[in-house]
Amino acid sequence: MISDIKLENVLLKLYRLVDERNCYEKAFDAAVAVLYDVLKDRVLLIERVENPLDPWSGHIAFPGGRRENKDLNSYMTSIRELYEEINIKNLKIIHLGPMKTYVSRGVVKVIPHIYLVKEAGEIMWNKDEIKKAEWVLLRELREIVCPQNYTPRCFSTQRFSKIIWGLTGRILGDILDILSDDEA
Repeated sequence: MISDIKLENVLLKLYRLVDERNCYEKAFDAAVAVLYDVLKDRVLLIERVENPLDPWSGHIAFPGGRRENKDLNSYMTSIRELYEEINIKNLKIIHLGPMKTYVSRGVVKVIPHIYLVKEAGEIMWNKDEIKKAEWVLLRELREIVCPQNYTPRCFSTQRFSKIIWGLTGRILGDILDILSDDEA
């Protein structure tokens, strides 16, 4: 069981990643949901199915996707995509807030949203979009040297046979950096 002091420290650190300016940001193309289980110090990652029409086909990622016209803001995109990809009825989550805007592939503006998981039930996913979904302990992630033409932060884990790179690698790197920071 995590102590109240440790929990408060983790929450304060994560809140430093929240960029309140992005709460109602309208200039974005996609959003992802970073599900962070505070008690078990883990995040939910997915492996996208192989699809020739998807530029992120087969990648390890956070649940998420493209904005639709009906989405009022990035929060709406992140929660809609979460419902479409993961059966979150088995989860009890709290929205902490949006992170900074990341740019993927040089043009796609993506806003990650941090969700704190209070209780995680069995994970079920949309098999049309997701090949596999796994909880990954942050201590299991190993930063590795990225292959040529990859982004600056790459990780590996035994949970997936592929490298975690690109936007997901950058977001994970920022989360790991802030959680390992002793200033909070």
